[in-house]
Amino acid sequence: MVVSMGDVTFHIVENYSHEHKFEDFKTDYMNGMTKADLLEKHEITNGVWKDWIERIPNRRPYQNKRTPKKQKKLKKHFGEYHHFERNYKGHSTLVRRLDGHKYSYGTYPSREIAEMVCEKLLECGWDKYVAYDLLHEYGVKNSIRVLSSRLLRRDV
Repeated sequence: MVVSMGDVTFHIVENYSHEHKFEDFKTDYMNGMTKADLLEKHEITNGVWKDWIERIPNRRPYQNKRTPKKQKKLKKHFGEYHHFERNYKGHSTLVRRLDGHKYSYGTYPSREIAEMVCEKLLECGWDKYVAYDLLHEYGVKNSIRVLSSRLLRRDV
C-alpha cells in the first residue's frame, strides 16, 4: 500500500514474513553455521531464530562455541597451596589451602606486604603466633578485629 502526502511517500508493509528464507536458514544451520552468522546472513531476530530451530526436524543440539575459563593455578610451596585474593578496596588477603579447607591469614593494604608476610610465614612453618603478630603489625584494621581470636584457636 502506498500513501502519498505532499512531498512524502509512505510505503506501508503489513505482516512481513521471513518464511521465504527458512529453507536457506535450515541448510546453513544443519551445516554448522554459528548463531551470530545466521542472524546476520538471514537478517532475522532472536525470536525468529528460536522459532525456526524448533521447526527443524532431527536438528543437532545447539553447541555453544565458548570454552570454559581456565582455573587459576595456585602457587605451590612445600606441598601446600597459598594464594592472594584481591578485594574491591585493593587490599590483598593471604589465603592458605590445606586438606581441602581455606584458611585466611589476614588482609593487608597491598600485595607486596601480603607476599612479605607470606614469606615470613613460610620460613616459620605457618606458626599461628607469628601469624598473629604479623597480622597486628601489617594487617588492615577490620581484618585484625575479625581474625585475631580465630587465628590463635586454630589447630593448623
